[in-house]
Amino acid sequence: MGLPKEAFGFNLNNVLTYTTSKQVTIHDRHLGCLYYSWVLLVLSWVAGFQIFYGNNHYKLKDVKGSTRLTIQQPTKGCNPNKPSCEDKLIPLTELPYCNVYEGTGKVNVKHQRNCMYADQHELLPLGMLEGSMFVPTRIDKMKESRSCKPSKANGFKCAKMWMMEENEENTYVADIEDYTVMIVSSYQRGKLSGTSTDHQGFYYECRDKDSDKIIATSKCKHEELQIVKINCLPFLDCGFKAMVKPPRSPAFLRKQARLGHHELSAIDANTTSDFTPGPVFSIPDGDIFRFSKLLELAGLDLDGSYENGEPLRERGTRLKVSVEFANLYPWTGETTPGYIYKVVNVPMNEMKTEMYTHSQPENSSIRTMENRHGIYLEAEVGGSFGFFDIVFLLVMLTTSLALLATGTTLIDVVADYLPGLHLKKDKYEHCFADDDKAQNEADVIAAAALQAEADTK
Repeated sequence: MGLPKEAFGFNLNNVLTYTTSKQVTIHDRHLGCLYYSWVLLVLSWVAGFQIFYGNNHYKLKDVKGSTRLTIQQPTKGCNPNKPSCEDKLIPLTELPYCNVYEGTGKVNVKHQRNCMYADQHELLPLGMLEGSMFVPTRIDKMKESRSCKPSKANGFKCAKMWMMEENEENTYVADIEDYTVMIVSSYQRGKLSGTSTDHQGFYYECRDKDSDKIIATSKCKHEELQIVKINCLPFLDCGFKAMVKPPRSPAFLRKQARLGHHELSAIDANTTSDFTPGPVFSIPDGDIFRFSKLLELAGLDLDGSYENGEPLRERGTRLKVSVEFANLYPWTGETTPGYIYKVVNVPMNEMKTEMYTHSQPENSSIRTMENRHGIYLEAEVGGSFGFFDIVFLLVMLTTSLALLATGTTLIDVVADYLPGLHLKKDKYEHCFADDDKAQNEADVIAAAALQAEADTK
């Protein structure tokens, strides 16, 4: 059984036709070299760069997560909550911005104010359980007294409830640069979930090529950007596998920064009381940044960055720490999550808050207030994880087929019109000659058949 030869008076062989392309093999080393070079280029671009290096056959999905920030005063390598732990604060007489400074030489600060020490609880009396905190660098105290109580004598109304009695302005928090901030983050997307303590962290650092001075990461040129590894303290086990490079998220790390280095101070592993670690390091509980290092990575200096004529220590600002997670690595095909920090300054003319002093006088007619200027520090999780997707892989393969077809068309044009190759005549006239020969042979056969038929009659 098969299709009929005719239907509705039409010859189906003439209606249902199939056209195939005619292929011609050209024996020319120039065109062959050009063609196979194009094939190699397409395979290198699609398979090598787009798939194995760029991981573009993975579908990217945004990472969700949360962060937690804590801060503490500098100590002698111990937990400040332990009674035996001693603080390691610089004396006020050695701080140029304090009015009791006894140092010699030129002081490169605009103001010398009263200074005060404050531990982690005085800095953040409401606790540290979120991904943001307000770190005061200047605390102004105010005392107010109740000026009015609603009564029959005043018609049960008050023109002003509280009056200012004393105002102690411009008191700096001493040695705030040496305080340390611990950052811990979590991540989740699909089946991938965990915390930053499971992996080794990295951070962006930008150094000027000429002076080797650290400058703002957000204004960094590509050739000056470095990725620095955060090492675990040598005498601790942080529980993560050491890595050479972080994963790369196409959504975030478009430019490949060069890998820098960060060495911890040389120490005796049996002695930690006098140990002074570097500005960035890891412990099993999280990543530790010295506060001055966060400011430095954002290109800021408490006494050297000015806005409206006032230094940063006086007016405050806002810092944003991006914790960018990714899981794609070039060439290896590995999909282990990792992360990298990027610290940027979010410009603010002034950053301050007014609050009740945590400890109030026993006299309920008197209250104390604090006007705090400082650094509003916030951390957020971002980035993207890649998941293998067959559709994305087919798109890559389709792209390669389209590029190969484009190359074939271009090479045909070269074969037709490039004068130096002299291939147009060979390509077509030779084929036409073959067609003419075949047609002549067919004509001879047809004529012989007619002659044979005539002879029979």
